[in-house]
Amino acid sequence: MKRPVVNIYEDRLCSCILTAEQRQELMSLEPLWGSQNFLLRADDRLLLQRYVGFVSTPNLRLQILPKLFRDQAHENEEGTSVAMLFRLLHYSGFLAVRELPSSQLMASFQHDMLELFIHLFLVRFLGVFERHVHRHYEDKTDNVQFVKGKILFQQSLERNYGLRHLHMVAYQEFTEDTLLNQVLKSVMILIGKKTSHADNKKKLAQALTYLEDVRIIRLSSQAFDAVRFNRMNEAYRPVLNMARMFYTNAQPGMRAGDDQVFSFLVPLNRLFEQFVNKLLNRALANIYKVQYQEQAYLDRQSKRFVVKPDFVLRGINGKNNAIHEAASIVADAKYKNPITPSGELKPTESDLYQMMAYALKFQVSTLLLIYPKFVSEPNVKAQTATYRIDAGERDVSLHLLQLDLLESKMEELERRLREQILGLELNMEMNEIRTVVSDS
Repeated sequence: MKRPVVNIYEDRLCSCILTAEQRQELMSLEPLWGSQNFLLRADDRLLLQRYVGFVSTPNLRLQILPKLFRDQAHENEEGTSVAMLFRLLHYSGFLAVRELPSSQLMASFQHDMLELFIHLFLVRFLGVFERHVHRHYEDKTDNVQFVKGKILFQQSLERNYGLRHLHMVAYQEFTEDTLLNQVLKSVMILIGKKTSHADNKKKLAQALTYLEDVRIIRLSSQAFDAVRFNRMNEAYRPVLNMARMFYTNAQPGMRAGDDQVFSFLVPLNRLFEQFVNKLLNRALANIYKVQYQEQAYLDRQSKRFVVKPDFVLRGINGKNNAIHEAASIVADAKYKNPITPSGELKPTESDLYQMMAYALKFQVSTLLLIYPKFVSEPNVKAQTATYRIDAGERDVSLHLLQLDLLESKMEELERRLREQILGLELNMEMNEIRTVVSDS
């Protein structure tokens, strides 16, 4: 029986109707995201923070989606959030497939992420297998009557003493029963217990028919690590990466039986940071060198009070491509809504103090906070804001930018970000000119 998907949104108190079994299973999974990020009230209102993804238990299919619409529910929020999450996973490198599901495909699967992952895995496998069946020469040893390959005389004497009609032999067999195929088939058996979508079941049956002569093995991390790739099977690498994801996120059931608990939970802030990192590197190629999470100490001598900004930008000399030693801009990415109730784009005090510590350590005058742009914000005055902070001997400019994550064309998002940051660079140069003129 297909279980309906329960959709909630990260960092939003959501109402959901739960049975007693679903509630018990949900409570047992509290260690997955930590008690400080989990709240289930008596009236079945649920709050989950920090993570996005899905959890599938014997009686519950729960999806935690990134919030893009302030705090109120929105008619198209579910589809919009699932599509945006897939873009973040794909672009940042979290997702182990190259193709993004279309909006029509997501709608046909009712935006069920687990079913979509299974679909992408099976489509990728069938596409590769039908073009290039993976076979390999495997080393075999056997005790047979007819000699083939090489006779193992010592083993034959030990095992077949007095039996002249049997011989221990070693040979190579060209077979589909390879470790790679064994791992893939074993994962298919695993996910077959979770899917209830007719199209996925059809594709799964077809894939298992292709692998009918392949043995099922006990899955382990060592089995995945033992698979070796070469030019003959390199096309299977994305398929194995997705298979590894299914294995890694499958856990023993919470009660007797073979049913598995699937969980795919990604820290939202980390996902957003890696998305912005990729965006900055592509948008600012040949202009800035972007260092991701460069660690430094406020007390360098005793290595105490560590600071680790998300991004340190250093200029690149256009003539010889030399990277400037001094930092030009320090930036942080925050997946939160920076809009105040009055519609002002403003950082929290804790974020401001954190950025000023970066300015002190890296001796920069330009700081950048990057946020997602939330939808349906009332009375929003601007999508960018600048705060000038008196830091004693110099002024520090703190710039706030918002990224439109509903933009499906990454090239367009890169272009906008490049123009915004180059605009900051122009403002920095103008400020230096004004300083020189005032000093003279």
